[in-house]
Amino acid sequence: MVNNLISFSLTEQEATSIIVLWDGTNKAGAKVNSDIYFYSLQTPQKTIIEKMILTK
Repeated sequence: MVNNLISFSLTEQEATSIIVLWDGTNKAGAKVNSDIYFYSLQTPQKTIIEKMILTK
């Protein structure tokens, strides 16, 4: 199942350097299960998709 847990956009000025911290909750604020999750970073030139492991 694919589900979008969080999403946001940045202006070109904001996107020069950024750190994203995720608290392990979904859009409704509910805690998600320990699992493998995928994240994507998209720019006009490139899309990167990587996986992360959430353990509790």
